Amino acid sequence: MNKEDIFNTEKEEEINSIFYKLENYNNILAFDKDERDIDRLLKYVNDDEYIIVNLTVSELLKKRFFEKYELQELPVLLSYGTKIYERENMTQILEIRQENERIFYNREIDNFVTKKKIVIFIKGTPDKPECKFTKELIENFDELKLKNGKDYTYFNIKMNDKWRQMLKVKNNWPTFPQIYIDQLFVGGLDVFKKMKEKNIVQKMIFPGETDL
Repeated sequence: MNKEDIFNTEKEEEINSIFYKLENYNNILAFDKDERDIDRLLKYVNDDEYIIVNLTVSELLKKRFFEKYELQELPVLLSYGTKIYERENMTQILEIRQENERIFYNREIDNFVTKKKIVIFIKGTPDKPECKFTKELIENFDELKLKNGKDYTYFNIKMNDKWRQMLKVKNNWPTFPQIYIDQLFVGGLDVFKKMKEKNIVQKMIFPGETDL
C-alpha cells in the first residue's frame, strides 16, 4: 500500500492546507501517542492508498482534527466517512463502512457516465484493447463511425480494481465491457450487438435520423 504522512505544523494556513489535502483520501489513519498504535487498524484499510496523520506534532492540528471529524478518541481510521476505533466487535461498524463505500463509488460512477452520451468500461483502451471482447466492441463502434473522445469515452478497469468490483455489484453484471448510453446501463457486448442488429442502438445514439 502507498501511504503519506502529515508532519509538524502550527500555522493556521498550513493546517487548512492539510485538511484540503486530506479531502483526497478515503482512508485516514490518525494517532497521538505512538505510530504503532495504528497498526491494529491498518488491517481495516481496504484501499491501495491511505494517509497517516501524526497529531502529536501540533496541538492546534489535533484540536481542529477532533472538531472536524467529531472524534471520540485516538487512534482512529476514517474510512469513507466512517469512524473506526479499536473495538472488540467490529462487525457492525465495518458493515456501515461497506455501505458508505458502496454509496461513494456509485456516486463516482454516476458522475463519470455523464461525461459523454456513450460511456464504456473496458479492459485496456480503444487503441490498445486488452481482451477480445473489448476489441470487438471497438470494431462495432468503428462500424458506426463512433470516435473516442468525440462520441464516447471510456474507463480502463484494469487501472482501478475498486471500480472494477463496484461496477460488477452496481450493475449486477460480472463481465466487461459494460456499456452506458445516455447514463443508462444497457449491458455488455452481446446485448449491444443484438440492439445494433435491430437498429435500437442506432436510434438511441442518432435520434431523429431516419435512414438507419
